[in-house]
Amino acid sequence: MKENPYLDMIDLEHPTSQKHPRMPALMRAAQFSPFSALIGYAEEIDEAGMLTEEKIMLSEDDKNELDRKLRKLMYERPEKDVCLTYFKEDGKKEGGKYITVQGTIKKLDGYENAIILSDGTKINLENILEMN
Repeated sequence: MKENPYLDMIDLEHPTSQKHPRMPALMRAAQFSPFSALIGYAEEIDEAGMLTEEKIMLSEDDKNELDRKLRKLMYERPEKDVCLTYFKEDGKKEGGKYITVQGTIKKLDGYENAIILSDGTKINLENILEMN
């Protein structure tokens, strides 16, 4: 049988530097922790996997009905809670998703053609699908 070439060193004490203290076990373990070699790659994969919807184009009758509801709400009860379903575009690819929010209309911005809710959410009037 072949003799172990390291037999003479097995029982020796671990060498310790006089200049540098031993690194704590937690720091040594950090050297071997996983890292992302491609920064942002995981986010790109997640974005590519997200499904988007196409924006539904409303008929003129539907647009007029939404406009009527909005005018009634703004002039009769401006502080009333409203539930809005609107289209939010995806900034990275074509399409987007429909979001339903509930809140109080703070302001109707005619310059930007948008509704501003009390929590600061700005919704373009052209993107509103439904209002309750």
